[in-house]
Amino acid sequence: MHNPFRSLKYLPWPLLLLSAGLTVLVATAIDILLRVAVSMLPVLAGLLLSSPLIPMILTIAVPFGVGALAIFLTRQFFHQIPLRADTIWALVGCVSLILLGKNWLPMIPALFLRGFGLTTILMVAVGCFTASRRYWR
Repeated sequence: MHNPFRSLKYLPWPLLLLSAGLTVLVATAIDILLRVAVSMLPVLAGLLLSSPLIPMILTIAVPFGVGALAIFLTRQFFHQIPLRADTIWALVGCVSLILLGKNWLPMIPALFLRGFGLTTILMVAVGCFTASRRYWR
């Protein structure tokens, strides 16, 4: 009988964690820059806070973008990671783990990339698999 978890021990876990860490670092830097931009430009803050629909859209769009960013950075900087379905699932897990660790650190400011939950994990997975559609096997 085939064991689906057998391939997990052969994945490049250190590289996947590095890629996830770089992804969350870049996403956090973008989030901090957007926070500074919102504080300096009150017009932008008014635009973002004027409609109740925009925060709901951003709750879905930001983790989706983090997932797509994870695939982009992995493809650009971590050529040793073969992008297949199992490594993409492992990358989703690593990004979720790093986001959970970031969530436990209160000194890291967050505007759009905040909160860790089921929606975040699902949208990171959707973003990863949408951005890596040609690597599915």
